[in-house]
Amino acid sequence: MRWWRGAFVVAGALLAMPAVAVPAQGGTVRAGLSRADATAGSTAGLPPADATAASSPGPVVVLDDNGAWSWWQDERALITTDGQVLVGAVPSRSGAGGRTSQTEITRYDPASGTLSRSVVGRGLRDDDHNSPALVQTPSGRVITAWAGHGEDSLVRTAHLDPTGTSWEVGPPVAGVGGGRVTYSNLMVVRRGSGWRVYDFFRGGAGADPSWIYSDDDGETWLRGGSFIAASGRPYANYASDGRRIWLSVSRGHPYETVNDPLYAGYIEGDTVYRADGVAVGPLSGTYAPDRLSLVYQPTERNRVTWATFTDGRSYDDADAWGSDIRVTPDGSAVVAFTVRRPQPSPVPGKVFRFEYWRARWDGSRWVPRKVAEGGSELTRREVEYSGLITLDPTNPDHVYISTNVDPLTGAPLVSGADGRVHYEIFEGRTADRGATWTWTPVTSASTVDNIRPVVPAPNGGVSAVLWLRGQYPYYLDSYSMQVVAIVNRTGPTGSPGPRPRIDRGGRLVAGDFDADGRTDRYAYSPDGAAPDGWLFSPRDTGPAALVVQPHLTDGLQLASGDFDGNGTVDLLRVRTDGATAMWTWRGGGAWAARSLPKAPVGARPVVGDFDGDGRADVLWATDAAGDQLVWWGGANPGASTSTLRVSGPYRPFAGDFDGDGRADIFWFNPAGHDHVWSGAGRGRFVSAPAPAVDSSAQPIVGDFDGDRRADIVWYRKGSAPDAVWFGAGRGSFTPGAPISVSGSYQPVAGDFDGNGRAEVHWYAPGPGLDSLWGADRLRRT
Repeated sequence: MRWWRGAFVVAGALLAMPAVAVPAQGGTVRAGLSRADATAGSTAGLPPADATAASSPGPVVVLDDNGAWSWWQDERALITTDGQVLVGAVPSRSGAGGRTSQTEITRYDPASGTLSRSVVGRGLRDDDHNSPALVQTPSGRVITAWAGHGEDSLVRTAHLDPTGTSWEVGPPVAGVGGGRVTYSNLMVVRRGSGWRVYDFFRGGAGADPSWIYSDDDGETWLRGGSFIAASGRPYANYASDGRRIWLSVSRGHPYETVNDPLYAGYIEGDTVYRADGVAVGPLSGTYAPDRLSLVYQPTERNRVTWATFTDGRSYDDADAWGSDIRVTPDGSAVVAFTVRRPQPSPVPGKVFRFEYWRARWDGSRWVPRKVAEGGSELTRREVEYSGLITLDPTNPDHVYISTNVDPLTGAPLVSGADGRVHYEIFEGRTADRGATWTWTPVTSASTVDNIRPVVPAPNGGVSAVLWLRGQYPYYLDSYSMQVVAIVNRTGPTGSPGPRPRIDRGGRLVAGDFDADGRTDRYAYSPDGAAPDGWLFSPRDTGPAALVVQPHLTDGLQLASGDFDGNGTVDLLRVRTDGATAMWTWRGGGAWAARSLPKAPVGARPVVGDFDGDGRADVLWATDAAGDQLVWWGGANPGASTSTLRVSGPYRPFAGDFDGDGRADIFWFNPAGHDHVWSGAGRGRFVSAPAPAVDSSAQPIVGDFDGDRRADIVWYRKGSAPDAVWFGAGRGSFTPGAPISVSGSYQPVAGDFDGNGRAEVHWYAPGPGLDSLWGADRLRRT
């Protein structure tokens, strides 16, 4: 398929307008999202520490004066790596300006306070079910997808490139099984050295959870199938951590399912699993929802005598319905959902009582707990709709809810502004895994309703909470809603977070030791002066994330790589006498050790997959002329060896600079000419000259722009100028934008946030907050 440019861009490109900060329509606003402890100050020469999520109060910004969303699309709002807030919505002819039959995406720049609204689609009804989903891929591209509310069998897609100014709309993509399509959920997972983008939607012959996918960054889409099927239209929420896609799914629509339960599981690779890791079957198959793990089964029945209905349906049963799902740092998930009780609403004029619940996976079962009173149905025409609960993606013990009653007592929220009951936004926190909650109003004394909160993952030094504000009589045509937000700049413009603190050890080694798609760091002291420490990337919020390890031996060098090719990065530990061992993380603070052959005394391990077989190899560099030993990775690392002969005193380092899947060796000669040996397989290399670098430079290797070719940051301690080179293949590099780092650091590189682009962790041993530099600092000219 070929993309066509035609984003229906308002005013020719992007309609720019100033952001409007307003009070809560007759009320007050307070907000706070969790943040890391950033009081330790900043590291000299680097930007100050960044928080992990928004925290400080801020004004409410109207992002869209006419728009709404449903809650079966994710992500509805997105913060990009450069700190731009994107949100999709569908306007209504009943809203401001009477805009109609449009699918819109608004971009907000917190630094300048400007808004840009783009129309990416036309012709669908004014229906909040048609709102788009958003995702940013490792390349920096933002992809959006949307569909009509069962209007046809097509998925619509578009993308915006990092340097683009307008959306490129692709040709419509047919769903699966000829069925009509509703909703879109865009999820990115790693596939080999690249990534795959999934779109999960309701489709197929039975209006079931279905999928299509793209392996070329959204350029083309391939048909998948329906993988969950039941007679009552199952509804699903999705979340991805880059390795697994978690989903919670109902048995059907609560209208059509008695005591509607909720189930959850995950997709990894091409297989569907229960939450306990038991395989259900291939993603290409089709399964009933109850093949996954049961999250919650309501059982309450109560004859409804206080209200009558003309739709012929029975509401005498309690129903659960999904609201949100997020992946936790340990790779499991937390599910948030609503429960409609067949009990009278405490709010005059309303029918039912709602509750908000949350369920955590404890390793063997889901543990559901009530979070708060959820108030009443939004509208009599849709008595299963609530104001919704959403989870903070950085902290599942932090939630936002919309309710028209007190979250604790259930008493109606009567506004002092107009004497009427309105839905308000509350922020909730728990310190005891959900046994008790404290609540802070974000809005109060409003004259309109505040519903459907969303918390996108913080990024680029920016965090936010968004919600809808206005009148919502029905999902079709008649709503008049604004998309509003509280946006906080938690760090310098464009600076990525979080910024970890490691107050022990003297050196770092990086690797994805727990195989979650995010690079971790291991801190150690070569002389054994301090205990080792292990830092999990998803929890880089300060010293609490550090797992202290007993120091195993002294005189160490550490390196990392998947030496045996089992998919898990290992630690290579080398003593001063050449004794080596491989350590593999087993979880729970434990490492499994195995001895390896002895290394040349005094040699330095240079790790890379030189033959492209998926197993890391080791070049034992002596930094002198002569033969250099190579260990080839395998089931027994070091069992197969060869030698490379070099003619001078080089300081080699490795990286896949040409992106061919085989690591190359950069032979850095501080006193002469440099060369790059490109891996050609089977122990062969092709040599090419490389640009010269002076002897004071220290190389830091990582794929900083996400193009699958390794790049180099040349760091010079002190105030000397630094540089970044982007790999271009065959010994050639493209210089990047100038950089300058003042101070003395021991930097390491890795994809610490799992977005497909490496960052540099500027590590300075001892107390204080370190800094991360990513694509905003390390960029092309």
